[in-house]
Amino acid sequence: MCGIAGILSSETTPITILSMMESIRHRGPDDSGFIGYSSPSFGHLWLGHQRLFVRDLSKAAAQPMTDDSGRFSLIYNGEIYNAKEIREELKRNGDFHFRSKGDTEILLKAWAKWGKQTPEKLQGEFAFAILDRSQGKLFLCRDRLGIKPLYYSMEKSKLAFASEVRALVIAGFGKSLNSEGVDGYLTFGSIPEPLTIYQGVFSLPAGSTLEVDLESQKTLTQKFWKNPFLSVEYKERKEFNLDELEFLLRDAVSCRLVSDVPLGAFLSGGVDSSCLVASAAKILSTPLQTFLLDFPEPEYSEAFYAERVSDQFGTHHRRVLFSNKAFQEELPKALQAFDQPSMDGMNSYFVCQAAKQSGLTVALSGVGADELFAGYETFRRGPRSSFLAHLPFPLRRLLARVLSQGNSVARRKMGEFVSGDCSLVGSYAVMRSVFLEKSRRFLLRRETRTASDWMRAFVDNPIAERDPINFLCGLELEFYLKNTLLRDLDVLSMQHSLEVRAPFLDHRLVEYMANTPGNLKLAPGLNKPLLVRTLGRDLPRECVKRSKRGFSFPWRPWILGALAPEMKRAFEEGASKWEELGISPSSAKAIYGRFQQGKDGVEWGHVWTLFMLARWNEARSDSARAVKNTA
Repeated sequence: MCGIAGILSSETTPITILSMMESIRHRGPDDSGFIGYSSPSFGHLWLGHQRLFVRDLSKAAAQPMTDDSGRFSLIYNGEIYNAKEIREELKRNGDFHFRSKGDTEILLKAWAKWGKQTPEKLQGEFAFAILDRSQGKLFLCRDRLGIKPLYYSMEKSKLAFASEVRALVIAGFGKSLNSEGVDGYLTFGSIPEPLTIYQGVFSLPAGSTLEVDLESQKTLTQKFWKNPFLSVEYKERKEFNLDELEFLLRDAVSCRLVSDVPLGAFLSGGVDSSCLVASAAKILSTPLQTFLLDFPEPEYSEAFYAERVSDQFGTHHRRVLFSNKAFQEELPKALQAFDQPSMDGMNSYFVCQAAKQSGLTVALSGVGADELFAGYETFRRGPRSSFLAHLPFPLRRLLARVLSQGNSVARRKMGEFVSGDCSLVGSYAVMRSVFLEKSRRFLLRRETRTASDWMRAFVDNPIAERDPINFLCGLELEFYLKNTLLRDLDVLSMQHSLEVRAPFLDHRLVEYMANTPGNLKLAPGLNKPLLVRTLGRDLPRECVKRSKRGFSFPWRPWILGALAPEMKRAFEEGASKWEELGISPSSAKAIYGRFQQGKDGVEWGHVWTLFMLARWNEARSDSARAVKNTA
């Protein structure tokens, strides 16, 4: 993967694009380049690229890349896995000659052939910008699932875009924090797209293009792909074919094993990573490198399961033991790596750091399997809660009042859910929330909206009644996966110049699973039965039968123990930073105090969410001062 940046302005100079590129140099430290394009009518457009060597390491694949006619110039971040097929099609249907072996030139010439229809032909993860000098237009594009990020901002006669928000801030955009983004972060532990933490900075929606007329600076955003789980065109397949699913899964893995640099896979011993390793090991002619970040605390260790899978498939396995001491030492650097605050991303930072240090440049990840194959507890709890919608409203209101008076997190969440419309959207929103409305009002000292209202601002409920399991799959893809998992994994893996590939998010597989009846995705005593029946048939039995478990650090004992001094500094000595965020310092301190005292209703996630926001804000301020002093 790489990093891209661009700015359009009548005032900007090459120094601006160079500063933007430097801020994302970690995404591509192996090479860099930029070009400018000027016109008396609109000023200057600068396009910059930071390159990470993965495919075709020669100068022939350097970016920005301009086609032979001089009409199109491209900067691109991502991988196109059907590049070989597109290349052959271009050769058959036109006079195209290729100087490089990578996919950048293929994408550039595909656009010259098919224009705005090109994204529909691509299989992979990508974010790119193409300048069309003939039409005087700039096109931005982001892949279907939002695996690769692309942010943009427009102010008067200026426009900028980049792979990370920090590059836009360096260019002078996003001068103030977004209060709505802060509220969204407190609600879900990450900021819902298209919002960001900065006012006026947005994420280009997944599966979309943004067309910019350089002279008039008018813009047009268009979707070229919709989440099929949430589409009104949803059609359930009458017959399910296990062989067809297995072919799609194996092909998604196979095409992501192509690399000119060291490649391996994360291996926790869970179903997702184990199935990937099982499939990859059968395809490769040499042993696959596998990797586990593990903990000395026995209750958090997954070493036994990972080693069983490694032995089964003959991988070169490496276990890296990680302690709270190592965490404390690296914490300041880790906080600087976060482009936006997230309660969930610290694990991604450290596992990717360890993978890079072990010699990998590309790693396979099982991210996306839970969303497609109904692996989370939300898929069982959500549909069960729908019976409450049939209760008379006065009874639900009474029940909500009783539940909201309880101290436990579960009771309070149920109380907020019952007080709403008891829809599947509402159920999902509450289950995925961190701070409920009452707690956010306490922190922000202002009115806010419920988790359900937040969710409805981004997704509707058009097809939930047809197949609730598949509808929840769509919500997980659209919300938690995109806003938290993929965003964190991208920015924190690229902080270490590590490319992470996600076979389960091959769009062909996503579309297939959207048309697979939801009831087939659940089975008593077995997590993700369809995945196990296809790729997991040869897995050790104890790995298949183990209960679902996410990758998490020992947060509670660390927060109360080794991290206590850090917590005290954030909650008791940082009043001005809380006020910058619009949060009451006394309210934040009170929540931390309740957690220390072991009071019901406050969990480690509440404290960690606030801590990460405060420390992110502090790291942001430190970075801004450093840039100002350097200038």
